[in-house]
Amino acid sequence: MNTIKKRATVSFNQPQLLIQPQRVSSVFVLFFSIWSLMPATAKEYLPGIEWDEPQHVTPGEGNQTAPSDAIILFDGQDKQAWNNADTWQIDNGCLVVGKGMIHTKDTFGDCQLHVEWSSPVPADGTGQGRGNSGILFGPYEIQVLDSFHNKTYFDGQAAAIYKQAPPLVNATKKPGEWNAYDIIWNTPRFDKAGQLTEPATVTVLHNGILVQNHFELLGDTPFNRPPRYNPHPPELPIRLQDHRNPVRFRNIWVRKIHPIQGKQTQPPSLRDGITLWFLGGHLFLARTPILVGVLHSQTGPIAVSESAMIDAERLAFEEINAAGGILGRPIQWIIADGASDWPTFAREADRLINDEEVSILFGCWTSASRKSVLPILVESDHLLIYPMAYEGLETCPNVIYTGAAPNQQITPAVQWCHSELNARSFFLLGSDYIWPHCVNAIISDQLMGLDVEKVAETYVPFGSTDLKSYVQEIVDTQPDVILCSVVGDSAIAFFRELRKAGISPDDIPVVMFAIAEDELRATDHTDMVGHYAAWNYFQSIDTDVNRKFVAAFKKRYGADRVTSDVIAAAYNSVYLWANAVRESGNT
Repeated sequence: MNTIKKRATVSFNQPQLLIQPQRVSSVFVLFFSIWSLMPATAKEYLPGIEWDEPQHVTPGEGNQTAPSDAIILFDGQDKQAWNNADTWQIDNGCLVVGKGMIHTKDTFGDCQLHVEWSSPVPADGTGQGRGNSGILFGPYEIQVLDSFHNKTYFDGQAAAIYKQAPPLVNATKKPGEWNAYDIIWNTPRFDKAGQLTEPATVTVLHNGILVQNHFELLGDTPFNRPPRYNPHPPELPIRLQDHRNPVRFRNIWVRKIHPIQGKQTQPPSLRDGITLWFLGGHLFLARTPILVGVLHSQTGPIAVSESAMIDAERLAFEEINAAGGILGRPIQWIIADGASDWPTFAREADRLINDEEVSILFGCWTSASRKSVLPILVESDHLLIYPMAYEGLETCPNVIYTGAAPNQQITPAVQWCHSELNARSFFLLGSDYIWPHCVNAIISDQLMGLDVEKVAETYVPFGSTDLKSYVQEIVDTQPDVILCSVVGDSAIAFFRELRKAGISPDDIPVVMFAIAEDELRATDHTDMVGHYAAWNYFQSIDTDVNRKFVAAFKKRYGADRVTSDVIAAAYNSVYLWANAVRESGNT
């Protein structure tokens, strides 16, 4: 027991063909075009691999900022990431080559490196003596050189793999302008005996132009001997070379590359699920969505309670789609308004099942709406997932009941009132439809067993907000506790009238079975404080799973939103169905 201190639609554009023949001879073209739109179903290959979700990385703004997962090696402020950099000076946000090679304090294996560099102005020297430096992954060098109208050996010019491969093109800018290297480095692999198992490879973009295309290195890059591989650790420092030229560097960052992980959970297979459309001689493929129906009241007196269930179900659909859907197929949902009216629920259920051809229905709040839908479910042999507390007393193979039954909500609350509140006289007040009548019948039997008094059992017309006479009856009978199964707008009006009559929780507490956190957003809280609610779930449940759910709901719909029993049941019902579809392999 806890003390309780508009409509939304999803629409999908369907493919349309509009042909306006200009002459009689176009009739054949029209016929062929319509025929070409006939869909055909093809097999879809499923690799059976369950992949880890790729990490989200926020890109940088052009070359000015690094991606969110990058390690900053130099941002114009300090040299903290480097060793031996005492003689390298920072000038106007640039790192200027000093005496001796510098290297990073951290080590790197496979990585993406971004470096910007500029040759000295005025240009001084020729060949290898002009604007010379280098970027080295351990002993492997990508050349930095002023190659703007400066002849030298081709495998020693800017963006060359030194002494191994010239760049595909010369993309060097003139001295004083900034060049950018984006380097994808894959480090060599050695076995335990020191034997090479995989050579190093490198891809280089120079000012956005591909100049080295997954080049496979022959070994290290010395000046005075052939290249060779010597075994070394999988990660080495990145180095910047001193070649006695005051080359300038800026905006240096690196991203470690880790392969995405996956595990084979099922053998590769083929299944139906791709629709082929032939249009204008072209073939279009569209993954067939799983179509589901959502049927709740968005208008009328029960909408105050029921509309939030749509939000919960939508959140679950969106999360499942973001994770790849079910069986590789996205969920597409159609929302219908039951309008707090039982015949409307029946008509909308019939439309969703027979016209929209949804594979399943999620919906209803009241037992009356559920029972109005039941004949349609049975006739069409369709399934409804009903995520609301209900009276029990019903079994149907076409309905999955995911809300609380009376022995999980009602009878424990009555027992609590008897033992904790010492209640000996009970006033039963409900809305005038199936569920309150049924639960009050169960309560009446329980009260008889407890040998306590039922002073009254009375019902409010569904949707009525005039409750003065019912409150007056409470004033006249003075029960120890009120057991309230009034729903929707009527419940809000009841508590308002109760406070106006001067009845406080200290005088006559109310135990509510149909009002939870979400309805409180539409009430004056002073009407409710001190009364009680009995549910299977409260937002305040202190578990990691619930905190994650509450945070996701608030992120999606706003920090002022709350969760409740029916919201949690609606959300969990979608995942229950999704897991069943995955395990069975069909919808």
